[in-house]
Amino acid sequence: MRRLVALVALSFAACATPPTAAPSADSECAPEKIAAVWARSPTARPVHQEQPQYPAEAIQRGIEGWVCLRFTVDEAGRVDDARVLEASPPNVFDDYALAAIRKWRYERMGDAPEVIREARALLTFDLDQ
Repeated sequence: MRRLVALVALSFAACATPPTAAPSADSECAPEKIAAVWARSPTARPVHQEQPQYPAEAIQRGIEGWVCLRFTVDEAGRVDDARVLEASPPNVFDDYALAAIRKWRYERMGDAPEVIREARALLTFDLDQ
């Protein structure tokens, strides 16, 4: 069974160690730094997190990895301006991660501003989970 794990500080999802080398501690994609970005930002609660499709060629070749994304959340709770910051391996899962994250939806909590200016997510592609 294949499972994709998304690490987004807002979801507080526990994530297994990625099968390929995780982002280094000094990377802006390190889990601790992703959590810090969300801690500095007003909070929004995820209401829908689409799971990315696992590329057929990656399944056939036994490739696992992760994609770190940067995005904003607009006033309607939609992901906007999504882009890949880092990926391992590069260019294997990028398009699939971007397609999924663009379908994510959030709702504001409390007095949060209408637009969240900086958000990050680490999507892990793991064949064994």
